[in-house]
Amino acid sequence: MTSLRGRANLIKSRKILISFFLLLLVLYVKENFALDNPHNINNTVNCGDCHVSSPPANWWTDQESGLCASCHNDIAAVLEKTHSSAVMGSTKYGTWERQCTVCHNPHYQRQNRIYKAASYLYTGASTGVTATTLTKTGAGWTVDQWAGMVLLPNMNYQSLNYKILSNTSDTITIDPGGGDTINLTYIKQGDSFAIAYGKLLKEYVGGLSTRFFRQTGTKSFADGDATIDGICEVCHTLTTHFRKSGAGSDQLHTNINSSMGGTKCTMCHTHVEGFKYKGASGGGCISCHMLPVGSRVAVIDQFNGNSHHIQGASVTDAHCYQCHWEANSDGSINTTYHSGSAAPGSAVDLVIYGAGARPASYTPGTTAVQYTANGTRTELQKINNHCIGCHSDQNNAAQPFGDGKTPKQYAWDGTSVGSRYSQAGTTPWGKYIGANITPKNTVTKAYSAHGNATNNQGGWDLNETWTNTRNGSN
Repeated sequence: MTSLRGRANLIKSRKILISFFLLLLVLYVKENFALDNPHNINNTVNCGDCHVSSPPANWWTDQESGLCASCHNDIAAVLEKTHSSAVMGSTKYGTWERQCTVCHNPHYQRQNRIYKAASYLYTGASTGVTATTLTKTGAGWTVDQWAGMVLLPNMNYQSLNYKILSNTSDTITIDPGGGDTINLTYIKQGDSFAIAYGKLLKEYVGGLSTRFFRQTGTKSFADGDATIDGICEVCHTLTTHFRKSGAGSDQLHTNINSSMGGTKCTMCHTHVEGFKYKGASGGGCISCHMLPVGSRVAVIDQFNGNSHHIQGASVTDAHCYQCHWEANSDGSINTTYHSGSAAPGSAVDLVIYGAGARPASYTPGTTAVQYTANGTRTELQKINNHCIGCHSDQNNAAQPFGDGKTPKQYAWDGTSVGSRYSQAGTTPWGKYIGANITPKNTVTKAYSAHGNATNNQGGWDLNETWTNTRNGSN
């Protein structure tokens, strides 16, 4: 009897031991893909990279220089700065510092894990899957619209997620990282897949639920609706704009324009600058002027067309320097001439180009002209000096924007626009004189109708006597 009981206990112990090892095996297999992209083993990121046995001083408390900076150094990963009073350069709100892990969960993509369908930017059933691609026939995507985001090839396995490298109209290619490939054991053609924004943002920041599903629009940085859940507003208690309480003195940032809610905040407040306003830090032009600013149009959009200013190259802040005194040669803001929000609607300080070079010193009427876009002829005439300063014979070989194009190329006859504009000559409109003809020979036309408008006679006359009703006015 004792022998039978002992044998039964032994069998039971073995079963428990086997179950324990099976559990360890399951946990081991699960752990291999338990962490989310990009901080996982598929990108050669291991636990020991961050959880070191003998951490140096400030390894955790100064994440910008310690823990996170060990990878985020612009070599292994992009360099960013943390949000702090030191970075902002002001103690207006006291001394404060926010570490990376205040907003980021370094292990998991909590936004799509918690909010699931609400956070997905696209869902569908795959029509093809390989180790590096997922296809959705007929998807009609814009090329690279999903680049940098996270792919969930099978929504039943949230931990199997991959950073997207690129996409065509119907095929997504994942970022191979350290040899990252789609786990075809758990992912098959026909599975329901999803695309999420990612960025490892926490779902709870500043004491409030945080929803960060996209760059712009609803549930973005700060969408401006009644629910305060944007990552840029859930912490702010003293700011003028997008305050946590919803009671900022200019809550919706209307000092820039009336539709700032849902705008990509990092266009002006970049992560690499610790979210410091680029304009205040001597930053660039494009980040602000790609949006309507007060009464000023979103001028950067105009360079996306077939403008002859800057061709075959991406527009940079440094390009602005060639035409605007408000910019420095490195593309930063020249606060001497850039009035900004302190004086909205101020005149624009335009450059009058020199002989083959942009002038270095500001002299009104010689190297600079102040222009206000109010539609009056007095103001419009000022632009002439600005434009012709470049489009003149002295700059026929100049390349102001470094794109291989010269101002001379935009004149139809190989001479400069300025040489045509400044012509002072005139000629009779009609070339015939005598009886039985309309007396057009008595009307004088200028070779340059714009540059010599006062001598460009004209008028409307039903009796064909063709008097000069302009009377020398322009």
